[in-house]
Amino acid sequence: MLFKLTMLAGAILLFLLSDVLFGTTLLSATVAGGLLVTVGPLLGAVLAYRLPAVKSLWLDIVDMFTEEEAPDAAMIKEIEQVAYIWQADGYRGLEKATRKISDPLLRIGVGLVADCCEPAEVRTILERQSRLYFSGRAAQGGIFRFLARQAQTFGLVGTVIGMIMALRSVGDPIAIGNGMAVALFSTLFGLLLANLVYRPLHGKFKELLRREYKSQLLIMDGVNYLATGKCSRAIAYRLQPFLEVEEEPLSGGNGLMHERLHRFAA
Repeated sequence: MLFKLTMLAGAILLFLLSDVLFGTTLLSATVAGGLLVTVGPLLGAVLAYRLPAVKSLWLDIVDMFTEEEAPDAAMIKEIEQVAYIWQADGYRGLEKATRKISDPLLRIGVGLVADCCEPAEVRTILERQSRLYFSGRAAQGGIFRFLARQAQTFGLVGTVIGMIMALRSVGDPIAIGNGMAVALFSTLFGLLLANLVYRPLHGKFKELLRREYKSQLLIMDGVNYLATGKCSRAIAYRLQPFLEVEEEPLSGGNGLMHERLHRFAA
């Protein structure tokens, strides 16, 4: 659906551009300049990146403005409840609890503990899952950077088109004015779109990644405490410091993973 809509918008854009190049309407010149820097980068992103990644990105954009911060307190409570079930009902109860866990990483970790895996092996598997997850997220961050660059590039394209219009209409002040309108509006729209939309969204996306990373560290530590046999209340107390961490999600964890996170979010 997204691909079809983008292609339709591209076709409309080409029609308007042809009207601008061979017509003299100021309104169509302004609209074409705006559509050029809006639709052009989106069409380029659909062609340059996998469609599922682009779709997922727009869903994440909606979530970024509708969801609150990652519910780490609820996650700690869930891990505490899982630990209590294990204390009360043993491995069978832990296996049943695994099916009710919604978070994928926590579900994997608790399932490994229920299968009697060693704590070191559980940690290794969870870290690998986390790296794979953030590798996918890196592609989405790249889309924002791509869109910001392309918005400015298409603004330059609009400027060239406007100059062509102005130069081919020497002697007609109205046509020259329309050409300059396309040139200036395209540049303006490109700069505004890149600096007031795509770059701020990229910054917000990086903050989302940091919150997700902190939540995944919380889960890995919680599962590690679970695997080493800590009681439910002790696990809850040990995880409480995660609720106090704001800017830097790593106050003492895997430095290599922290470095990867910054590289993915850059």
